[in-house]
Amino acid sequence: MLDKNDKDMKRFAGVQRIIVFSIMIVALVVVAANFLPQVGNDTDVGVSILEPATEVRNEDSSLFGNIKITADDGFSLEYAQVLINGIAFGNFKDGEILIRVYPGDVVSIDGSAYQRELGFHVTSVSSNISKDYVSTSLTTNGDIVDVGIIVFK
Repeated sequence: MLDKNDKDMKRFAGVQRIIVFSIMIVALVVVAANFLPQVGNDTDVGVSILEPATEVRNEDSSLFGNIKITADDGFSLEYAQVLINGIAFGNFKDGEILIRVYPGDVVSIDGSAYQRELGFHVTSVSSNISKDYVSTSLTTNGDIVDVGIIVFK
């Protein structure tokens, strides 16, 4: 029969195996999350509050601001694009978009996919952006309309 020390040693060895196995699983998950390619929809390049933009359009990336543009009545307009310096940056599939902007960026809305009148409102602008150069209410009618140029205070 096993004495108390042998039972304790077997129990300790079992607990030790469980801990080592758990650490190996956690390490595998961390490695997989960091080194495997991310699968997802690459067409959605809008900026969210939790996931800031990684694309830097300016040499001095320390100065930036955010602008939130909303479609009238929060309509989902997946084919209406926000253009920054003429390049498609995101769409209004959620009825609104938050974009990160840098000094000198020209922000436009491309509503050419819809051959009807669409309304948009700039609902919020970072405090360091001059509102004198940004339109707050915009209407597209199958065309591209400039929101404005980004000028910092």
